[in-house]
Parts: sequence; structure tokens; C-alpha cells
Amino acid sequence: LVISYADFRASMKILHVIQDTYKNIPVIVRTLDDSHMDDIRNAGASEVVPEILEGSLMLASHALVVLGVPLNRVVKRIRSFREERYKMFRGYFGGMSDAEAELTEPQLRLHAIEINEKSHVHSWKLMQIPFTMFNVELKYLRRPNMLEDIEPRDDIVLSSGDVLVVLGTADKLN
Repeated sequence: LVISYADFRASMKILHVIQDTYKNIPVIVRTLDDSHMDDIRNAGASEVVPEILEGSLMLASHALVVLGVPLNRVVKRIRSFREERYKMFRGYFGGMSDAEAELTEPQLRLHAIEINEKSHVHSWKLMQIPFTMFNVELKYLRRPNMLEDIEPRDDIVLSSGDVLVVLGTADKLN
């Protein structure tokens, strides 16, 4: 059962009713922050998940990936943090899909390529650039003075200041 109320008292009331009625049912409680974690755990919750903490982890994950930190390293850090924070994840046994896969599979990362007047592809349409030949994928385009990223379209003509954000393995991005 998952209890997801912003109000601490309401969550505690529901938790007490569940604990009195169904003693063996696991209960996960989502809270706004971690200020009442111990109280909720002591009342019988299997796990407490603070919304602000998970939101911050997601924001940090995205920021690290955009900055070029390999995705496997970001995932490892987040997993490690969660193992420390949540008892539910403690005692996890890593297997082939974790440690060995990280060593054998090339890790994808984002890379930004700024276009200037001397760039070979300046004034080219996106469709003229053979991204697949380089084993990279164009994720989006950034333009100067634009707040939003632009979804790639074949008809877009590149100009100075444009930034191509591509996804690929480290060896293909160099």
C-alpha cells in the first residue's frame, strides 16, 4: 500500500488504521520532506520516501548527464545514495546486469558541439549531416537567445552559435 498525502497527520491516521486492520501489509509513505521520517517508520511504515529528496535526486541526475558525466556513473551514485537512505534498498546484490555490464558495454553520454562560421557544417541543413555514419544520435539543437531546445528537423539550417547536442559513446564523440 502506498500512502501519499501532503498532510503528515492524515498520513499517520491512515497508517494507524492500516496497521490495526492489516498487520502484515507493507506500507510505503510518501512525504513532502524528511522531517517526520522516524515518526512514520516507528508507526509501522515499511519505507518513507520524501518527495523533495527524490525530486532533488532527479534534478541532480539530469544536470550531471547534461554536463557529460557518463550515465552509468550517475546511476551508481544515485543507487548508492538511495541504499544509504532507504532501508528497502540495503542488501542489494549486484549481478551481471550491473557491474560486469558496466565494464563490457560502452556508456552513452551527451556531448555539445558548437557551430561557428569556420565549422565545416556551417550553413548545412541537418539532413546533410550523416550522424549515423558517426554512430551518434542528434538529440536536440540549441540556438542563441532561445530558452527552449529545438527538436531536430531535416530542414533546419545551421548557423553560428547553434549547439548540436548528440548522444553517443565516448570513443565516437571525440
